[in-house]
Amino acid sequence: MSRVVIVGAGVIGLMCAYELRRNGFEVTVLDRSVPGSGCSSGNMGWIVPSFARPLPAPGLVRQSIRRMFDRSSPLHIAPRADLSLARWLWRFWRHCNSRDYHAGLEALVHLAVPAMTILDRLRREGVEFEMHESGVLFLFLSRAARDEVQQDLEFMGREVGVTPQPLESHEVRELEPRVHAEVAGGILVGQERHVRPESLVAGLLRRLQDMAVEIRAGVSVTGARYDTGPAAADMRNVRAGTRSAVALVTSDGEVGGDLFLIAAGAWSGALSAALGVPLPIQGGKGYSITIDRPTWRPARALYLDEARVALSPFEGQLRVGGTMEF
Repeated sequence: MSRVVIVGAGVIGLMCAYELRRNGFEVTVLDRSVPGSGCSSGNMGWIVPSFARPLPAPGLVRQSIRRMFDRSSPLHIAPRADLSLARWLWRFWRHCNSRDYHAGLEALVHLAVPAMTILDRLRREGVEFEMHESGVLFLFLSRAARDEVQQDLEFMGREVGVTPQPLESHEVRELEPRVHAEVAGGILVGQERHVRPESLVAGLLRRLQDMAVEIRAGVSVTGARYDTGPAAADMRNVRAGTRSAVALVTSDGEVGGDLFLIAAGAWSGALSAALGVPLPIQGGKGYSITIDRPTWRPARALYLDEARVALSPFEGQLRVGGTMEF
């Protein structure tokens, strides 16, 4: 039986562990902190196949430059001498064109199609988590912005089997009376869902324990050992070349395996580069606020398009998130 070692115990790492284990692999999951304590502890939990759009988009370069000088902007890039960030931004901006954008949409379709089926299967197989099936309401300050997003949602919707419904201003307020009169229109995608990510992490951890998956918290990966050459004592000296890894070197000793999967979130780029298999990943920082016992909660998840702000109502709480900082 093949043994897989996964680095990262967030939602993605744990989901990979679950699928691999149910398909017969032995699985060990390593995390440098508490499982689920990174992005998985504060994201919005949206399961929105129709909204799976590439971040590089036509016109984004012009918008981004303008927003960099606005302190209230949803995008912030801290000026600094960082060659890796500069290279990543250059590659990112080169893909902000119609051809690459639509190629990205096509690729994301294949990832998005099975999303709802997988969630339903998780529940049937005993993974307990909080899930809401009330849809997502997109809000816009201009009809032009609404019509542009409608096109993308319709493209993805045809592929994943959902129907985005354009709404006029008065129709939006019939659904959410607290919406301000300045909102010019909206789009309702009633088939979309959102989950409480912390509950999904907790449910997966309980189920993985029952399935005899080893979860090791507080373990940092510091290098790798390959089938030729000595164990790497320092991550800076690791170069994979054509060799095959046989173990990860960690703060808690070596962890052997046949396959190794990096799912370390914002640290995946730096970790993969140090292990000799660089990935073009740049860590970004988002922000969210979770309000206990709010005096108001929307009936469904909301997205404020121009502000790039999302709201997720959970049981007894409301989470508000936005901003991307590099």
